[in-house]
Amino acid sequence: MNIKQFLNSNRWIILTGILFGTLGTLAVNWGNPPNMGICAACFLRDTAGALQLHHNPMAQYIRPEIIGFVLGAFGISMAMGEWRSRGGSSPILRFFLGAFVMIGVLVFLGCPIRVILRIAGGDLNGAISLAGFVTGIGTGTFFLKQGFSLGSNTNQVPVVGLIAPLMTVGLLILLVSRPAFIAFSTAGPGAQHTPLLLGLGLGLLVGVMVQRTRFCSIGAWRDIFLVKDFQLFSGVATFLIAALFTNYIAGNFSPTGIGYHWGFTHQPIALPMTHWSEYVWTFLSLALVGLAGTFLEGCPLRNLIRAGEGDTDATFTILGYFAGAAIAHRLPIASSPAGLGSWGPMAVLFGLAFCLVLGFLQLRSMQPQAQPQKQMFAGDGIIIFPDVASAMKAEKAIQITGYDVKLVAPPPELRMGCDLALEISLVQQQGIERLLQDRSLTYVKILPISKGSTRMCEIVKVTDFGQWVMVKAGNMKLSYEKETGAIVNISGGGCPDIPYLHAEMVDKPLNQAPHPRDLGYTLCATMLQRAYEESLQLEKGGI
Repeated sequence: MNIKQFLNSNRWIILTGILFGTLGTLAVNWGNPPNMGICAACFLRDTAGALQLHHNPMAQYIRPEIIGFVLGAFGISMAMGEWRSRGGSSPILRFFLGAFVMIGVLVFLGCPIRVILRIAGGDLNGAISLAGFVTGIGTGTFFLKQGFSLGSNTNQVPVVGLIAPLMTVGLLILLVSRPAFIAFSTAGPGAQHTPLLLGLGLGLLVGVMVQRTRFCSIGAWRDIFLVKDFQLFSGVATFLIAALFTNYIAGNFSPTGIGYHWGFTHQPIALPMTHWSEYVWTFLSLALVGLAGTFLEGCPLRNLIRAGEGDTDATFTILGYFAGAAIAHRLPIASSPAGLGSWGPMAVLFGLAFCLVLGFLQLRSMQPQAQPQKQMFAGDGIIIFPDVASAMKAEKAIQITGYDVKLVAPPPELRMGCDLALEISLVQQQGIERLLQDRSLTYVKILPISKGSTRMCEIVKVTDFGQWVMVKAGNMKLSYEKETGAIVNISGGGCPDIPYLHAEMVDKPLNQAPHPRDLGYTLCATMLQRAYEESLQLEKGGI
C-alpha cells in the first residue's frame, strides 16, 4: 500500500487525530491546566474529588468534558444503531484493573492522552512514560496471543446499559446546581477549567469522533503488535503532530505564553525529576497503565466511550478508576510537583504483580492449544465480534478445527464492535458458523469482504419450467416438482460436500428434507440453504 492509499483508507482516523490534538491543546488556552487540556483519567480524578471520594483540595471539580465524552458516544451510537446494552465479562477483575490504571496514572501524573500532550508541550518525561506504556502494552499483547481473556460479554436489559449515561446526566445537574456537598477547588489544577458550556461541547465533539473511529491509544499499539495494522496508530501520530504545531502557532512555547519548554525538569504539573528514581517510576507507572489497559481493551478515554455505548463492563472499569483515584489521594500514593508519594512505588509494583499473576494464572488454567498456522492466508469473508476477548477465543477454536483463519483489524466501514476481526474463507462459512454456535462463541455477523461476494449472496433467481421450479442462489441450484414438492435435483458450485448434500436431499419432499446448513460446511451449503428456504416459501404459496 502506498502513502496515498494509506491516507485515503485512514482519512477519518487521521482527521480525528488532527482535530482531537488541536482541541486538546487549545483547551489549555481556554482555561484547562497546562499540558492537561484533555486527560480522561485526571478529569475522573477531579470529578472523584468533587464528589468527596478524596479530599485533595487541589483536585476537586466536576469536569464537563467527562460528561460530554459519555453523552456524545451515547448519542451517536444510538443514532447509528450501534448502541447495545451488554456486560457480564469479569466485572470484579475489571474494577481492580481500573483502579490500578488510575494508580499508575497518578504516580506519573497523566493518562495516555496526556502523555502525548506533555510530549507536544516539550516535556521529555512524556517520552520516558511512552516507552513504559508501549512496554506494558507489548507485555499485555503477549498474554493476548496466548489466549488471555476476561471473558465475553452478553446482552443485558436496556436499562442496565443506560446507567453510565444517566450517571453523567446526574453529574451535569450537580455541576450546574452546585449543592453544598459538592466540593470545588479554589486553587491548583482543579480551579483551572474551561467555561462549562465550552468544556461540555468539547467533550461531546470528542465523544462523537472517538466513538465513530474507535480512536484509542492502547488499541493503536496493540493492533501493531497483534496484526501489524497501523490504522489506529495513524490517528495517535497525527494527534501528536497536530498538538505540537498548535502549541507553536498558539504561542504556548513563547515566554509570554504558557511558557512551555523542551526538557525534563521544571515542567508544569509534573514530577520535579531531581532524582534518578523518578525516571524509573515514570517508566514503570505507565507500564502498569499499558499492561492493565490492554487487559481492559482500552485506555480510560476508550472505556468512557464504551460506557456511553451501553457497555456495563466499561462502567465497572470506570468505577474502578474512581476507586483508584480515591485510594491514591487518601493514601500517600499520588505524586505531585513536590515528588513521588511515599507509597507510590509500592502501589505500582503491587499493580504490576497483580496483572502478571492474573495473566499467568489464566494461561496456566487453559488447556493446550494448537499452534497458529504459519502460512499466509487471504480470505474473502470477515467475522465481526463485539469485543476483543470474543475474537481471540474464536480464533483459537477455529484454528484447532483446521479452518483457515487470520486475525485482522476490520475496515472502518465494517467495524460494529471491537477493533479486531477474523478473516475467513466464505467457502468454509457454514462449518465455521456452526462451530461458533456449538461452542457458544459470541459474534456479531459474518460478511463478505468484496462487493462481488455481497452481490452474489443477495441474488436469488426463480425459474418456472411448468412441472418443475428451479431456484438459484449464488452458484447453487435446487429444483423441485410442483405437484409433490419433491426435490428432483441439486447442482452447481464446486465444493466437496455437494455430492453428500445431493444424496441426502434429492427425492425427499421439501418439508421433510434436511436443511443444508445442518449437513454442509462450505459456501455452497450456505447458498443452497438460501435456495432451499426460498423453495419452501414458493411451495407453500403454490408456485
